[in-house]
Amino acid sequence: MSNPSEQAQPSIFTRLEKYAHRQEENFFTEAFVGILKNDPKLLKHLLLNIFQKLVLENPTINTQKRVYENPQGKAQLRKPKINQFDIRIESRNKKNREIIIIENKIESPAYKGQIIKYSKWLNSKKYEGYNKFLILVTERWEKQFNEDIHKADGEGVSYSQKRWYEIYDLMKEYSSKSKNSDIRKEFLNFMKEKGMSMDIKKVSMNLISGSKQVYNFISQLEKAAGHRHIKPQISRGKKTSDPASSSDGKYIGCWLHIKQKNWIWCGMFFNAPRKLIFEFKGLSPKDAKKIRLKEILVKNTSFDGFAIEHDLSTSYFKTTKDKQVEQLEKWIKDVEEKVESLYSKNKRSNQK
Repeated sequence: MSNPSEQAQPSIFTRLEKYAHRQEENFFTEAFVGILKNDPKLLKHLLLNIFQKLVLENPTINTQKRVYENPQGKAQLRKPKINQFDIRIESRNKKNREIIIIENKIESPAYKGQIIKYSKWLNSKKYEGYNKFLILVTERWEKQFNEDIHKADGEGVSYSQKRWYEIYDLMKEYSSKSKNSDIRKEFLNFMKEKGMSMDIKKVSMNLISGSKQVYNFISQLEKAAGHRHIKPQISRGKKTSDPASSSDGKYIGCWLHIKQKNWIWCGMFFNAPRKLIFEFKGLSPKDAKKIRLKEILVKNTSFDGFAIEHDLSTSYFKTTKDKQVEQLEKWIKDVEEKVESLYSKNKRSNQK
């Protein structure tokens, strides 16, 4: 029987992603393509569920492939513009030639005109006679995608927009019918940890009490914040800076304004409701090392800043509402003093 503590560990991809500083989207793309290369049947399952008319014989996959905006040759331009496709798949036999471009968007939307540029490239002479496919995969529905399709000279190009939870569902469906794979299972867990799944469950009467609890929590934070300016937040999207612990992007909390025009985010993520997290930006890991910062601060590689975590289950949940507010006040004051101390230490260090 497996150890429960081992089951609770984040996926290997989540643990590795922290080393991909500011390259999280590229890291995900490489990991995703690695899974597909390792299992060609999975690749076919995904793509044939998006475009039924695909043949996909002996496909080759490239990631981050750079191509010139004018594919007929860079000699025609002094400074040729370059496009970089996240995923490019080519398939050919005696009867069929196919090219599939997949653009992966996780925390950023497709920029205006991006699909138009890719359509021009697909309709170049280089790919005459090819069946052409362009897929945009995003976290949320992109209105810009449909607007660009109407403007694009996309004759002969088949378009599709998918959301990551749909890809997750297709991968999960494939996994339920195929031989077990530890690496694929780890990647599915990784997607779930990043909020790319949508495991929707039945809503019960607990929604009523749960909503009241959310309201009470925000009210306690507002009271504990006292004179400090506060901006409550409830969202299912990604924050600008994620905490050190992995999250699925669904959170509740607030921004606290402290001295020196600094803002601290305080709250919890719905997939880890036992932890109260304080996080702040502006102090780089290099600066932290300079002032020998250790204590309970956790380095967060997804942004230049640090996070402090408190376990709510040890005392907060077990006491009265007045004591809960007092505990929040103590934690807010503590982190406020700590942040001010860090900035002053860093300032003195830089002056030396």
